[in-house]
Amino acid sequence: MRTTVTIDDDVYEVAAANAQATGRRIGSVLSDMARTAIELEQKSPARRKRERFATFSVPKDAVVIPASRIQKALDDEDGVV
Repeated sequence: MRTTVTIDDDVYEVAAANAQATGRRIGSVLSDMARTAIELEQKSPARRKRERFATFSVPKDAVVIPASRIQKALDDEDGVV
């Protein structure tokens, strides 16, 4: 479906960065973000209200990215790690 919506700047920035990083269209990223929020609310609305910040699960074998590497990526003009 194609439509025009107004979204907050912070949401747009996150979605645009995700779209650029993954090579996907921003509409697809926004749809996935909305689906994730819907699924979280359906699974545990009481828990969602208690949490102050969004959380996510990290696999036990995930590689740790050092803070210095993240800062370098933020400092780089193109943001490539």
